[in-house]
Amino acid sequence: EPHSFCGSTIAGCGRLRSPNSVRRIANIRHSVVMKILAPLLVVLVALEHLWFLVLEMFLFTKPTGLQTFHQTQQSADTCAVLAMNQGLYNGFLAAGLVTALITKSQLLRRFVLVCVIVAGIYGSATLGDKAVFVGQSVPALLALLCSEWADRRA
Repeated sequence: EPHSFCGSTIAGCGRLRSPNSVRRIANIRHSVVMKILAPLLVVLVALEHLWFLVLEMFLFTKPTGLQTFHQTQQSADTCAVLAMNQGLYNGFLAAGLVTALITKSQLLRRFVLVCVIVAGIYGSATLGDKAVFVGQSVPALLALLCSEWADRRA
């Protein structure tokens, strides 16, 4: 059915919105996207750290661990206890993120994500490998930024 706009009739056209209402609709859409994306990114970081736990605690001296860490069997056997300890810490990071999601604790989520970011920066700097930063810090940073944006828009 035709609609009237500025004295003329426009067939099949819904009511045109003001710039403010368009902006509000865009903000609502962004909020919804961030409210979905933010927890998904946090889950991704948690899953990543669960994988690190498995890799460091159980696969470090196996072919997968040897290839991942570019180790010989002898050096992996020598460092296995240290790797298991490191894997346990990665498990604690995953547990902290899952706990933060379940309890909806912004403070815990922020703390653990910042710990992951710092660990990635430190690991990248000490290993001289940017892949550690990209693989560990960047996903955590994205999760933190999206979470903060979603919280502010709530």
